[in-house]
Amino acid sequence: MISVDERDFLLLNALRENSRCSLKQLQDKTDLASPTLYKRIQRLFTQGIIRKATVIIDWKKAGFPIHLFFSVEADQNIFQQFIETQKCVNTLFVLRGERQCFFEAYFSSGAEADKFITEMEEKVKPTQIYFWEVGDVKNDCFQISEI
Repeated sequence: MISVDERDFLLLNALRENSRCSLKQLQDKTDLASPTLYKRIQRLFTQGIIRKATVIIDWKKAGFPIHLFFSVEADQNIFQQFIETQKCVNTLFVLRGERQCFFEAYFSSGAEADKFITEMEEKVKPTQIYFWEVGDVKNDCFQISEI
């Protein structure tokens, strides 16, 4: 079993805030020496806890101000075939053994969102579909108190 201690969480949180920060900045946030930080980061990658370094996109600034969360009950195969062709879908969660799917999507306009929903209703024929518009949220940050 892989264990992650409190210092690992501080390190992970600092990297989530800015994966390009310097070792000096990480030292300040974790109170760990550079060699120790380097070894911990390598271990977290090796253990698969850190899967990749990536970017967080500000979708509003990129021209997609409409952020919706969906809950859809439908045939998994038909739904998956449809959703794989949709560029607006950012994150997809499929519950095991269920017909329920949750996903988030970004749209440039309300009309684009309406078109997506209409197309999904026609092609997937869900038995249920719910969606909510999301306001500003603080994301990609694990909440932990400092040591």
